[in-house]
Parts: sequence; C-alpha cells; structure tokens
Amino acid sequence: MSRVTSKIGFGLTYASTFMHPFYVARLFNSLDHVTNGRIAFNVIASSRPADAANYGFDELMEHGLRYDRMEEFIDVCRALWDSAAPDAFSWDRESGLVADRRRCSDQPCRKVLQVRGPLNCMPSPSLIRS
Repeated sequence: MSRVTSKIGFGLTYASTFMHPFYVARLFNSLDHVTNGRIAFNVIASSRPADAANYGFDELMEHGLRYDRMEEFIDVCRALWDSAAPDAFSWDRESGLVADRRRCSDQPCRKVLQVRGPLNCMPSPSLIRS
C-alpha cells in the first residue's frame, strides 16, 4: 500500500506484554523507511487472559507489572532508535566495514527488559534529529 499511495498513513498495535522491544523497534524502523514516515505505533498492555494464552502464557501478568513493562518497553524502543548516529553506517566495500562502532551505543540494563543494542539497521529518517 505504501508504494501506491502517498496520502495514507499506517498504524500498528503491539502488546508490550508479550513482544520484545528489539524486534518491535527494528520492525518500526524498517516500516518507517518503507512508508516514508507514514507509520504510527500504538502500544498496549493487554488485559485479556486469552491474549496471554495465545502467546503461550498460563496467565496474564498483574496489572501494575504490565504497565511498568510497557513504560520500560517504550523507553527501550526509543533508546534503540537513537542507538546509531545517522552517520554511523559507512558501507565501505573495500574494508568490509558496515558501521563505525564508535558511533553506536549499547543499551543500559533495565529492570525487566534486557537488550544489548544497538539497533542493527540504518536509523529511521523520521527519527533523525538535527
């Protein structure tokens, strides 16, 4: 759809309760490239036991923990989107160097979600800050 129209935006909803932030950050970064910045990200903390069962969990985690996880999930995604400087990727065929590691940052440990980082793809054009 993004290739045949320039007037439609796209929105996806992901449950932070069950998804991993590295996967979601990488997916939305790629979708931002493909849609030319017309992607929206809706994050939810699932409330239905059936959702937990669909992801292989016996029960849904407690309400407060789901929202704590959601806040951390969003923080991790944002940190991953900022983890590589816009000029970090050099694509040097002679040396085989793809990115300058000094222009990328690892992620600090968090309470629940452990992600080393950095995000291993070109920074999103929508997220590059001047």
